[in-house]
Amino acid sequence: FLPICFGHYNQHKKHRQLFTMSSCCFQLPTPISNDSENVVYPHARNSPSASPTRSNSEVSPTATKAGIEIDVEEVGEGTEIGIMDSIQLLRNSTCSSSILPPSLINSASQSPSSLPSTSPSLSCKCKPDFFQEDTLPSSDTRPSKFFCFKFSSSLATGWYMDAAARGPILMSNVFLARALLDLAKIEAGCSNTDFMCENRVHGFLPSSLLTNMVMISGVVNACLMPIVGAVVDHTHHRRTVGILSAVLLLVVNTMLVGINSKNWLYMAIIQLVGAFAYMTHVVIAFAYMVELTDDRKRLARYTASFNILQYSGCLFFLILVVSLSWAIGVTNVGTVRISQIFVVITTAILMGAAWFLHFPRREALSVVPEGSWLITTGFRKLGRTAVQISSKNYALKWMIVALLFAEAGGNSFTQIAITFTTEVLKLNQNETGLVMMILLIGTVPGSRFATAISNRFNPKFSYQCGVIYFGAVTLMASNVMKDEGDKQIIYFFAGFWGFGFGWMLPAQRTLYVSIIPKKQESEMMGIYMFSGQVLLFLPPLIFSGLNEFGYSMNLGILTLGMFFFASFLATLLMGGFEEAAALVQISVQNERNEEIESR
Repeated sequence: FLPICFGHYNQHKKHRQLFTMSSCCFQLPTPISNDSENVVYPHARNSPSASPTRSNSEVSPTATKAGIEIDVEEVGEGTEIGIMDSIQLLRNSTCSSSILPPSLINSASQSPSSLPSTSPSLSCKCKPDFFQEDTLPSSDTRPSKFFCFKFSSSLATGWYMDAAARGPILMSNVFLARALLDLAKIEAGCSNTDFMCENRVHGFLPSSLLTNMVMISGVVNACLMPIVGAVVDHTHHRRTVGILSAVLLLVVNTMLVGINSKNWLYMAIIQLVGAFAYMTHVVIAFAYMVELTDDRKRLARYTASFNILQYSGCLFFLILVVSLSWAIGVTNVGTVRISQIFVVITTAILMGAAWFLHFPRREALSVVPEGSWLITTGFRKLGRTAVQISSKNYALKWMIVALLFAEAGGNSFTQIAITFTTEVLKLNQNETGLVMMILLIGTVPGSRFATAISNRFNPKFSYQCGVIYFGAVTLMASNVMKDEGDKQIIYFFAGFWGFGFGWMLPAQRTLYVSIIPKKQESEMMGIYMFSGQVLLFLPPLIFSGLNEFGYSMNLGILTLGMFFFASFLATLLMGGFEEAAALVQISVQNERNEEIESR
């Protein structure tokens, strides 16, 4: 008898689930075929040489000659692989040598007929590197049930729940921003109904408050994100930092419940701390995202699903808070308090369950170089990686440049839009809520459309069309909406903007993940998040500058649209998508060849 680790390839609602190596052993019967290449056993149901009564599947899982990959296509539940395939799996996995004698594997590889007819029943635990559909260790295949949140892997379920928790946090910023604008006007000596307040508070116009906050947040986050990236790469505290950032978000949103006319400035500062906690949390979550799958189409489905859920959560949260505020009859400050209470509840439940039940602990990807400090390692590594990308990977280089502009425009859009609709179109609280509701509804078909275009053509083409679309809609809005008389038009543009957001983000993430070097995913996702913060200060700086010098806010909206066109121009220098993806595959194959030679 010979112990064989075999793979389970389950199906769930016609979608292939996580392919893992189980710590299972079974006894081999007498072979019905024995040649120099393979040993076929009656229970190997999918083998062409298997008995006729077992040949009910179409494709046989087989190992490559190099013993690196398993080609599995649409096989049945509980498929068992042949002995030589299993020998290759055992050789390339981390089975304990004390449990499985190396001589047994070596003799089997050289001469299958030399396999002993009897052997003690042994067991092994395998943690393969290349055989996982979703690139997760076997410890992450436990059932993942939490209300309606369920994916084929525990990590995907955790990511789904975390995205759902982030939706209300994002939407609560809309209510908070509107309340801060009103409170700043009151302290400046204007009524909160005076839409164009010319008085200054703490040295700036109240209408510049939100854009100033975004500008400060962008600079701080850009300076601190490399440190967070160093923690991800060089320590085993990735999961711990994710939990701590969630706790900090919980504390910040709890404190914001106490906002009033006397402490609004302190609450604005606390919100800046919350913005840093949020970005830290997102960086950690995205470090896990690259482990979900290596399949481009599946990744496109994942990112679209996550995007839809996050914006759907925003929509549900918006409807709930606005309805409750209208029923109670509270002011903008009261609406903030209601929204923050719900944020605290959803954050505690969803993020708590996600990070304590589904996000696994990860070891350090590399050690801190000798003579270096952790706090400086991130900046040095960022510089070295930037030089390497600039000289060796032109496609990724220009993709990052495209990210600099698109993320700067997208991340500052909400605060600029709230200022514009309040000061120019003179929308009240309920009207602002309706605009955001329409925008969020538009993200759902936009995300579905992004997946369809990415699969029909490729992620690069989808992303290029998305940024062109969003930039064109923004430029058109800046020329059409001039004053309060045009407020009805904003509802149409809200739907167009929502569709654009739903289109751009999934396509952008799919494209980026598809062209980054393998085994550097965590580092590359850190650069992805860092790129979104580098120029974040620029759109609000331009908008605030124009506002402070008395220029029309329509001009500020127009300059915001130009950032998306700049992103499109950068993608033109990337080259073809297939060429960029091929570079990644070549690098992967070279690494595998080096690993084979080292063995």
